[in-house]
Amino acid sequence: MKVKTKHLRAYSKPGVIIIDLLDDHVIDHCQIYQIGNDIYRIMVASNQSNLIINFKIVDHLSSTFLSVLVALMSKMRKRGGVIRIAGLSKGLQHLFKMTKLDHQFPNHENVDSALVDLPLPLAQSA
Repeated sequence: MKVKTKHLRAYSKPGVIIIDLLDDHVIDHCQIYQIGNDIYRIMVASNQSNLIINFKIVDHLSSTFLSVLVALMSKMRKRGGVIRIAGLSKGLQHLFKMTKLDHQFPNHENVDSALVDLPLPLAQSA
């Protein structure tokens, strides 16, 4: 699966959807809700149980987006999956720590290190 929208690019690997955010500033309310809706639609359309969101390009992030992430995490957990975060800048790492979301969304240096942290798909763990 490959999907590209105005604000993100998504592709899949076994057991995981990887979302690359394409905007350096994720601060506009309309943009935030569009990204959230796009990610949710991709989650529903796929049969993957895990999600990695790559923030490598993002420099500025509205706290409103954090609430979207929490909602997405809740939906992913209901599917039996997890969300991992990759590529947070130092400033965004600080934001996640201040809001105590760093425990819910472990940050990884890059997508490859986030992939290592994911639970194995059932087919691979047997």
